[in-house]
Amino acid sequence: MRFYKRPLFAIGISLFPVLAVIIITTVIYGKFVHTALKEETDTYMEELTEQSARLIYERVKSDQTYLEGLAASIGELNLPLSEPRTLNILSQWIDITRFKWMAVADTNGTLYVPEYPETPDISREPYFQSAIHGESSVMWLPEIDGKSEKLVISVPINSSGKLNGVLLGRYSMENLSELFTIGAFDGKGYNYVMKSDGSIIFRALTDSMASEYKTLTEIAENASSTLTADDIEAMLRNMESGAGGSITYARDGQERIMKYIPVGINDWNLALVIPSDVIDAKAQAIIKSTSFYSGVILLSFSFVALLIFYLKHQSHRALQRAYQNIRSIYRTVPSSVVQFRKDRDYSILDANDAFYHFLAYSPQEFDKRIGGFLLPVIHPQDREILAVLPDGLSAHEFRVLDANGQMKWVYGNFDCSDTSQTVLCAFFDISEQKKLLLNAEQEALIDPLTGVNNRLAVEKRLPELLHATEGAGALLIFDLDKFKQINDTLGHPEGDLVLRKFARCLTEIFGSDSFVARLGGDEFIVYSSDIVLPEMAAQKARLLIDKMVKQMEMAEKKCGLAVSIGIAFYPSDAGSLPELVKQADQALYRAKHSGGKRYMFYSEIQ
Repeated sequence: MRFYKRPLFAIGISLFPVLAVIIITTVIYGKFVHTALKEETDTYMEELTEQSARLIYERVKSDQTYLEGLAASIGELNLPLSEPRTLNILSQWIDITRFKWMAVADTNGTLYVPEYPETPDISREPYFQSAIHGESSVMWLPEIDGKSEKLVISVPINSSGKLNGVLLGRYSMENLSELFTIGAFDGKGYNYVMKSDGSIIFRALTDSMASEYKTLTEIAENASSTLTADDIEAMLRNMESGAGGSITYARDGQERIMKYIPVGINDWNLALVIPSDVIDAKAQAIIKSTSFYSGVILLSFSFVALLIFYLKHQSHRALQRAYQNIRSIYRTVPSSVVQFRKDRDYSILDANDAFYHFLAYSPQEFDKRIGGFLLPVIHPQDREILAVLPDGLSAHEFRVLDANGQMKWVYGNFDCSDTSQTVLCAFFDISEQKKLLLNAEQEALIDPLTGVNNRLAVEKRLPELLHATEGAGALLIFDLDKFKQINDTLGHPEGDLVLRKFARCLTEIFGSDSFVARLGGDEFIVYSSDIVLPEMAAQKARLLIDKMVKQMEMAEKKCGLAVSIGIAFYPSDAGSLPELVKQADQALYRAKHSGGKRYMFYSEIQ
C-alpha cells in the first residue's frame, strides 16, 4: 500500500487521464481546424474571385468607354473612315491605351487598319454586326495558328446623327492576366474564363495539364467519376442564370475545389481552382504544431505537478512559470493576435509580437503612446464593428492605424465571449488587395487625355456630390468655340494639347474642391458648392474667358478658339442632376448662338 503513496507514482497515475484528454482534444481540434480552414478558404476563394471579376469588368468597361469617346471624336470630324487623318488618330490612341490593334470599318464592312494596306471584309463578323446595329460589344476571338486568344471591343461611329461605321479595338486576353488570382494559395491556384455553354476562352494556369482542357466536359472526362454530367448541367444552368457556385471534384487522385462567378460581361464566368491539399497541408501543419505544443503542455504540467508535490511553498512561482509557457505558445503564432476586454476603450489583455510588429510599435512604445488600449488604433469609421460583435466566432474587414499614421486594411477573425466580456482576435493584412481594387475603380473614372473626371464619373459621383451639399451650388457647362478648326488646321495632337490646357485652366480657376469633368470631345462640366450667387459665377466665367485668351497661342487665336459657358444653379433652377445638366446645356446653346466667347445663365433665357 505504501507503494501507491509514493509521489512519483501518484504523478504518473494522474498523467494518464491528462494524456487521454490531450489526445482526444487534439483529434477533435484537428477536425475543427480542418473544417474551419475549409470554410475560411471557401470564403477567401469567393472574395478573391469576386475581386478579380470586378477588376476584369472595370478594366474592360473602361476600355470600352475609351473607344466610345474616340468614336464620338471621329464622328465629329465627319470624314470618310479611310482618310489618313482618321487612321492617324487611331495610331496616336494606340500609344496611350492598352489596345495593341485599332481599326475602323465602314458600313459595308470594309476594314481600314493603320499602316496596313489591305482592306479585308468583316461584314459577317458578329462584333461588326453588333456595332452596325448601334450596340457596342465585347467579344472573344479564339486562338488561331498558335496565336493567343484576343478580346475585341466594337463601338458604332455616328456622324451628324447617322451611323458612319464601326471602331474596333483589340488586345490579347493575356493582358488581363495581372488581374487574376493565379498567385494565391501558395502559387497552386489557377483561373479559367468560361462561357455559359461551358467552353473555356482563357486560362491563367500553374497546372500544365489543366491547360489542355477546352470545355467543362473535358475537365469532367479527366475527373474520374467525381464530376458527373448532372454536375456539369447544374453548373451550366447556374452560369446561364447569372448565378455563381462551387463544386468539388477529383483529378489524378487529388481533390480540387472550383469556385465560379459571373464577370458581368456577356455570359463570361471567372473560375478559381485550387487543390484541396492546400487546406490539408495547412491543417496538418497546425495539428503537428498543436501536438508539439500539447507535449510541451504535458511536460509543463508534469513539472508543475512535481513542484506541487515536492515544493508546496513554491507553488505560486511554479504556476506563474506554467502560465508563461502557455503564453509563449500563442505568441509564436505568425498572425497578429490580440485579446481585449469589451469595455469602453477595449483594454488589451494580451497580444503577441506579430501584433506590435504589424503596427510598427514595440510593446513598450505602444503602452507609452497608446496606453494599453485597442480603440485608438482602430479607424474611427470601423469602431462600430467592435461594439456590435456577436457572441462566438465572426469575421470582419476593418482598418487600423500604425505608429506612422498609415492606414492598413486587415481581415480579422473574432472569438467573442459575452460571459467573460473578452474577445480574441487574429488578423492579417489585405491592404494590397484593397489597393488594387481601388486603383481599378479610380482608373475607370478618369479621362486619360486631360486627367480630370470622365462622363462615367459624372454619372456616379456627381449625384452623390449634389446629395452631400445640403445647401446650393452652380453647374457650369463649357464648350470650346471653333475647336474643330484646331483639329482640322493644326492637327489632333495640337487639339489634344488645347484640351489638356483648358482642363488645367478649369482646375486652377475653380479649385481642387470643385468637381471638374470632361463630358467628351471639347465639352467640359464643373460643379461647385462654393458658387451660390450669379455674381460669383459670372466672375469665374469672365476669369476663365480672359485666362484662355492669354494662354492661347497665335495659331489658336487665328482659328478663333474661344469658350462659351452655360450656367444653372442647384436647386433654384433644377432639383436633380439630369434636369440641372439640361438647363445648363440650354444656356450654353444660347451663349454659342449669340456669338460665342461669352457666358449665359439659364435664368436669362426664361
